[in-house]
Amino acid sequence: MKCTWAVWAFALAASAWPVVSFAAAPSADEQKAIMAAEDQWRDAGRAYDADKLDQVMSDDCIMIDASGGERSKADYLKAIRAVPAQVKSGASGIQTTRDNLKIRVYGNVAVVTGIDRGKTPTGTTFATAFTHVWVNDQGHWRLSTFHASRVATPLVLRPAQTSDN
Repeated sequence: MKCTWAVWAFALAASAWPVVSFAAAPSADEQKAIMAAEDQWRDAGRAYDADKLDQVMSDDCIMIDASGGERSKADYLKAIRAVPAQVKSGASGIQTTRDNLKIRVYGNVAVVTGIDRGKTPTGTTFATAFTHVWVNDQGHWRLSTFHASRVATPLVLRPAQTSDN
């Protein structure tokens, strides 16, 4: 009897294996399309353009910002639409650059990670690590999940330490 359960458990696990997808380097066309979606997201956010943000986000998009707050797409767009016109006209005034950008593709899902480094109009510098999960929806990449974490100190990549060091 125990052997039968073990065989069934193995068969069940083995049958699930084909659905596992491993990351592949994106093709040049995929990378171009994903980066175009990233640029649309970034540009629309800087311009407080809720209509463009609505187009690039999936309906079930979940966002977790650098302070740990979670928002749905509807909540985020409501907040963007509530930004006063005089603020929108001046845009954010924040200058940013991206570092360590990596794209991995799993079938119709792309994961983009990187670091946004920036400076506010008052001169305060910051760095935010981010993860964006994009889903290819009938040929259009849509942001499904956004997560950001503040980088408290300059991010320095160091070699792994071993017990021999």
